[in-house]
Amino acid sequence: MARYGPGEGYSYTYADGLEPFMGTYVAGPGGDVCVMFESGRGRCDTYVEAGGRMVLIIADGTRFPVRSRTPMAP
Repeated sequence: MARYGPGEGYSYTYADGLEPFMGTYVAGPGGDVCVMFESGRGRCDTYVEAGGRMVLIIADGTRFPVRSRTPMAP
């Protein structure tokens, strides 16, 4: 589960619930969001509206439906 929080905080937790990967994000034009992880690695993805739903498109073109829009605690 990806979470974008206040102050550009970001976390990603795999379904197994182990420790999250932490980082920061920057939102750009056209739904682009770039994440820089604490490990030094980074990636940019795009969010779009498709068929009335929010969809995440990663660099290789794979699409993931956004399940919820719940704010991350500060």
